[in-house]
Parts: sequence; C-alpha cells; structure tokens
Amino acid sequence: MIGDTAYGTGPMLEWLVEDKGIEPHVPVWEKTERTDGTFAVNDFQWDEQANEQRCPRGEPLRSQWRAFSNPRGLRVTSADTVIYRATQQACTACPMKPRCCPNTPTRKIARSLYEKSREVARQIADTAAHNQSRNDRKRRSRCCSRTSSAS
Repeated sequence: MIGDTAYGTGPMLEWLVEDKGIEPHVPVWEKTERTDGTFAVNDFQWDEQANEQRCPRGEPLRSQWRAFSNPRGLRVTSADTVIYRATQQACTACPMKPRCCPNTPTRKIARSLYEKSREVARQIADTAAHNQSRNDRKRRSRCCSRTSSAS
C-alpha cells in the first residue's frame, strides 16, 4: 500500500503491518526530530530483551527502575508511548551531557507502542521497491493534477 505521511502514524502502521499484513510504502510520521544539536532518539539503541533504551555511552534508560512486590504493567501515556528515563547519577557524571540533555537533569525518551511497525516502515523506506512506488505515485499525481486542471 502506498500513501502520504498521514498514513505514517503509529496506529495506522500497526493496522497495516500487524493486523492486515500489508507492506506499507508510506513515510513514517516522525515527531522526535531535534534541531538543537542534541542527540536524537535514533542515536539511542533499543534493547528488546531488557526492555530499555541505551544511550550513546551504553547507559540504560528504563521505564521502571525498581522491582515492585506487585509487578506493574507498562505505564502508557495518552499519546500511546512509554517513557524511558536515565538515572540522574549516570547523567550528572556523563561527559556527553551537553549534547544529550543540557537543560534537564536526566534524559528521557518516549517510545511508541507501535515502534515495531514504525521500524518495519522505516526499513521498507530504504528499499528500491519503495523508491519506485514513491516515484510512480509522484508521477501519477502530477499527471492527474494536469488533467483535472485542464477540464
């Protein structure tokens, strides 16, 4: 399936990939891009086994830092994300802090519940098939806009 960025939201990609088994040829809607020179979310590595993010120096960011006697589920925000935080101790001692979290005591990252499907769409975006479908879509939209304006 091809479409514009409006189809690149987490819930839509989840529906396409997981529920329908459709290969999405759509750009992923990214809201985590940074323009202030600090590390972006994609500079952090996801560790599926440990359920944690890893900063560029290898320090963990976790959604929960202590074990509870009654285990808690994921704390999901209204934006369908889970917040992963570093420890203040690790951030304070880090020489990369000015490039990571210069205005806050610690770094936090919001990870989408739909990140697996978003990653599938990102991987597809790096393929020749995706580039071809994008070019075909652009060519078709230029062609159709000319014919509709001529009538």
